[in-house]
Amino acid sequence: MLWKKKLWRLGPQTIATQQPVARDMRKILMAFRVANDLERMGDLAADIAKGTLRIGEQELIKPLVDIPRMALYIKMRLNPSCKPFSI
Repeated sequence: MLWKKKLWRLGPQTIATQQPVARDMRKILMAFRVANDLERMGDLAADIAKGTLRIGEQELIKPLVDIPRMALYIKMRLNPSCKPFSI
């Protein structure tokens, strides 16, 4: 959550003080969109985790092979997407 607060503080501050050109403005706006999408993904992941805890020790309809597969897929897609924003 710390990075989101920092982004929401630095984004408008950068726009106001640096007067970014169109390319820089697009980067700033894209950072806002990425932050929003990451927060949404985190919320959905938390919902999945809560669901698995709720299932507990109940007998499963099928083995939980999809969750690790989804995690691997997300990691493969997310890492390259976040690399330009890493500091």
